[in-house]
Amino acid sequence: MRRRSMLRVSLAGLFGVLAVREAAAATEAPVRQRVVYHLADSDRVVFVLGNLQNHVDGVGGPGKADIRLVVHGPALRAFHASPPMTTPLR
Repeated sequence: MRRRSMLRVSLAGLFGVLAVREAAAATEAPVRQRVVYHLADSDRVVFVLGNLQNHVDGVGGPGKADIRLVVHGPALRAFHASPPMTTPLR
């Protein structure tokens, strides 16, 4: 009987500590995400730009993450052929 009550007290204490820890972590400022996208295939340009837009929307809008796009190879020609982006991602 005594072992059961000791087990219950131990588990309650453990869950209490975990709850306090989670509550403290929730009040801290969120860490900015740092993400790098890689693009080398010219047929994937529109797909990757869509992924970038989805990522920006998912983190809560522009300025919530540091996102870089590394482009080389055949995909780089697609960026040279099209006019530069004049509107930032939504």
